[in-house]
Amino acid sequence: YFVLCTLYFVLCTLYFVLCTLYFVLLFTLPQLMLKPLSRAIDIGGTKTAFGFISEEGEIIYRNEILTGNSSDPLELIGRLTKIISENFDAFKENIFIMGAGIGAPNANYFKGTIEHAPNLKWKGIIPLARIFKENVYVH
Repeated sequence: YFVLCTLYFVLCTLYFVLCTLYFVLLFTLPQLMLKPLSRAIDIGGTKTAFGFISEEGEIIYRNEILTGNSSDPLELIGRLTKIISENFDAFKENIFIMGAGIGAPNANYFKGTIEHAPNLKWKGIIPLARIFKENVYVH
């Protein structure tokens, strides 16, 4: 009788451990399978290209819009945010955004600014990194 009770206890404990492991995997495995991507944005005088890039450097998605002639950088960022969000929603179930890279004329990497870009209508020093952090949600 003692051996049967001990065996029953061991089997119940094993069942509990397996059920716990199953539920842990059930809720964490999908997140572990997400593909990490970065947003890539290249602001030019005529057009602005953007896309999603994998860790291996594979271009997952690429598109471009006209940069426009507005003297307000928020106008471009608003349009860019809208179209990036629309395109991201199409495949966001399988990925997560781990960061973003932005290229622009006369960009100052150390300050996160665009300084007196000759081919943009934006005048002076534009705190582009701060503007993106405040206006663009990274999923």
